[in-house]
Amino acid sequence: MVRTVAVTAGLLVTSTALGVPPRPSGESDAKPPSVVTQIAPATAKSGPMLTLEEVVQTALAQNPQLGAAMGTAAASAARIGQSRSGWLPQLNFNGQVRGDYSYQTGVENNNAIQTLRYSGQLTLSQMLYDFGRTSGRIEGAKANALAASADADTSRTQVALQATTAFYNVLMTDALVEVAQKNLEQQQQRLRQAESFVKIGTRPEIDALIARTAVANAELQRVQARSNLYSARTQLLVSVGVPAVNWPEWLERPLNPVASQALPHEDSAPEQAVESLLEEALKSRPEHRSLQARVDA
Repeated sequence: MVRTVAVTAGLLVTSTALGVPPRPSGESDAKPPSVVTQIAPATAKSGPMLTLEEVVQTALAQNPQLGAAMGTAAASAARIGQSRSGWLPQLNFNGQVRGDYSYQTGVENNNAIQTLRYSGQLTLSQMLYDFGRTSGRIEGAKANALAASADADTSRTQVALQATTAFYNVLMTDALVEVAQKNLEQQQQRLRQAESFVKIGTRPEIDALIARTAVANAELQRVQARSNLYSARTQLLVSVGVPAVNWPEWLERPLNPVASQALPHEDSAPEQAVESLLEEALKSRPEHRSLQARVDA
């Protein structure tokens, strides 16, 4: 009897120290209501399957940054013809009309005399040589157009990379939501076991308090995982360039984690020398082509 009283007093002191008031003797041992159960469930996965190929193609077609880069490249290409206009013949026409009124004093009726003068000039000119000025402008415009085209290729690559990264980030956060759900179920099972042991008197009540804390932490992790999932899906829509009015439809589409075709790096030989890879990168990377074209300009 003395041992039972000592254990009970120890539980009361421990509960007070943890900031948890001791439950009355008549209070049920039922599990407290979960906070997460009051939150809306994760977005239901409905609609057609969203593949990586569709994400990349949609991003390349609708991303505004890529559209701006393509417009800049087209404008730079048009400036080549503008620079070539210096070699074309120029036809200029100037016309002038002048009217004069004169009066003569001492003349009967004093009538005014009106005089109109017309003059026109038509000039045709053709530049023969300007010491390389026009040719230099044309070559500079070509280099700038090449640089703008390389910048557009860079933007295209970056848009595809951002869309692909956002796609797999959604898959990762979705898997983390499942992990958080499994962890919560395990912690809830441990809580039920701890409460059962407390009821039969084989374990102290502090074990149940620790289990409840673990359940609360697991619920918090699940909420955070779901929040990260919503953020990842929103980032995917932003990188793809989906209009805001279509977001509800795209947010509900499930993702297909299997690519329909192998990625380019999957078929490359891993034993290639670093020098050959570097040389190929310098030839293929649009950033390098853009910088080289600007140097030439």
